[in-house]
Amino acid sequence: KDQNGDTIVPCPIRNITAASGTPVANLSKVGQQSICHLTSKNNLPYRKKSTNEVLLHIDDVNNSDVVISDEAVLGFADIKSMYPNTDVEEAIDTVGNEHEKSKTPHGLTTESIVKALKICQKCNCVQFKGRFYLPCRGTAMGPAHGCDLTDIWIGPIAEKHVQTCPCDTTGFCIYRDDGLEILLNGPRDIPAYIEHLKTLHPNLDWDTCLLYTSPSPRDLSTSRMPSSA
Repeated sequence: KDQNGDTIVPCPIRNITAASGTPVANLSKVGQQSICHLTSKNNLPYRKKSTNEVLLHIDDVNNSDVVISDEAVLGFADIKSMYPNTDVEEAIDTVGNEHEKSKTPHGLTTESIVKALKICQKCNCVQFKGRFYLPCRGTAMGPAHGCDLTDIWIGPIAEKHVQTCPCDTTGFCIYRDDGLEILLNGPRDIPAYIEHLKTLHPNLDWDTCLLYTSPSPRDLSTSRMPSSA
């Protein structure tokens, strides 16, 4: 920026806080309240709603009867730029289909919820230094409906991963754009695992971090996920 605060080299703006204080702010909140029940564990069994839930999940796996060999690998898979790469039309279609199976307790129709979400997406603009900006793809994370809409969209993708992964894994869960699971056969499955992630959705690209587990002091014949860190 120069001394006047103006950007010398133009840069893209990532639309994060859009909806706050805009005409669609209240509609976005109504949309979120109308679809939040679709993020229940019955609908999204692999979804975790907080870091604390992920840590509790790790403890559950660590305390389970699943035997994990010393060569097992702890896999973290992070979706790159998930919000800008969300297929919004596909996400709203998924909301419509799931809402028909489980109606909102507020009594709104599927058609009205779908229309509300589309309005929120099309009018999700922000004003900055006298100009208006509108995302050209994906959804912003700031609007009330943004996180739940994206979680619902990711649901079938997570299910596809679990059902079609060619590797022997256990303990899969996902919190927003971060997936976690154990590759039971260790390093030899890493190439197939990485290639598999690429097939889950054409919009999504994944970063992976793979860590070796260490022997449990309680049973040196197995390895378990660490309960912290």
